[in-house]
Amino acid sequence: MSVSPVLMPTSVPGLDLVLGGGIPRGALVFLVGSPGAGKTILASQILFEAARAGSRGLIFTAFSE
Repeated sequence: MSVSPVLMPTSVPGLDLVLGGGIPRGALVFLVGSPGAGKTILASQILFEAARAGSRGLIFTAFSE
């Protein structure tokens, strides 16, 4: 028997549908893509929505371009 993780909705239109309901709470998520793809904006939007709902979060960024 497997236990389903508690999902945290991202509140990004369409993304929760693609992810099957959201991001597993406590998960480490890597957003990877080419420069200018919108990774930082996406991460910020997800984190801001989580903070608005009372959750805590952290964003790590790396500059390698």
